[in-house]
Amino acid sequence: MCVEKEVFGPIVSKTMFKADNLYITASTSGKMTKKFYLEWSEKVLFPHMEDRCILLADSWKTFTDQDAVIELKPEELQ
Repeated sequence: MCVEKEVFGPIVSKTMFKADNLYITASTSGKMTKKFYLEWSEKVLFPHMEDRCILLADSWKTFTDQDAVIELKPEELQ
């Protein structure tokens, strides 16, 4: 989940519910930028892949640069 804040303040960081199955980050626009998409791929998608997967995403420009994602992909994944 990407929320519209540059960073979380200390009170929010301290009191925000933290779930094991939820990855939350903050951006000034609240939109998933390429930087955040690659971060999500590296920290969430790849660690949960066992071999192969199909990721369905819309045609928004952030999601169309598959070469950038493939560069981050661990070698053991197809």
